Amino acid sequence: MTTAKIALLIVFVAAGVGLGVVYAVNSQGWDPGINSGLPVFAGMEANEGLTTKRTAAESIVVSILDAAQKLKLAEEIPGYERQVKKEPKSALKHFQLGYAYLLANSYEYVQASEAGVYHHDQLEKAFSELEKALQLDPTLSAAALTLGAHVFATDPPRAIKILEKLLKSDPGNVEAMLWLGGAYLNKKPSEVDASIETLQRLVLVRPKWARAHRFLGKAYMCKGRTVSANGKHLTTKPWRELAIAEYEEALKLPATKETHECASWELKLLQKEPLQ
Repeated sequence: MTTAKIALLIVFVAAGVGLGVVYAVNSQGWDPGINSGLPVFAGMEANEGLTTKRTAAESIVVSILDAAQKLKLAEEIPGYERQVKKEPKSALKHFQLGYAYLLANSYEYVQASEAGVYHHDQLEKAFSELEKALQLDPTLSAAALTLGAHVFATDPPRAIKILEKLLKSDPGNVEAMLWLGGAYLNKKPSEVDASIETLQRLVLVRPKWARAHRFLGKAYMCKGRTVSANGKHLTTKPWRELAIAEYEEALKLPATKETHECASWELKLLQKEPLQ
């Protein structure tokens, strides 16, 4: 794939083209309570419930995924680096370079996964470029969302700062709501009430988004979590019932295999708990 083609693909995706946000995001920690061990491309499921043009949206993400897996994008990165040197004050150029680093990192991860090795070099470079893009243009939502979604599990305070700021300028950004809700849960200590409020607002505006229901189920589960006298983990009422309802809703809706597996696993954990 040529530099021009990748540049076109990234700009096309960043523009959104009416399909909803389709940024490819590799989340190391995946989401609250789960470590998938695989790169996650948020955009593929992000479009569920956001658009009627799901097939077109998914085809874009699949093309990115193929590029990340099959092409050594490191060979294309010098072209982006030259563009940044020519236009160091261009937020978009820094975003495109950071995005290319993310894709290259995903490729390297796939190549090294059998050996259990994770490559952090491109990842740190990606974060740096996305930060620079936001410094140059704080309103560049593509950079804010990509960075916030990427670090919500590994650096929740950083994600919260980025995503809260994004939602102030774009209160209807549903992906920002999703990752912010997850970041609140991942924070130590967790901000469970803030997570529930954010995710409840999200499912009201995007009721057909399975991942949103799964995140809300996890938030309810965390809210009601306690330890019994004999040391067993329990989820108290009404949070247990609320969580079960959200997980069951997530399983009814179209979603990625991973979201359904996570919702199913967490639902089974709740169902195995002794009733209060």
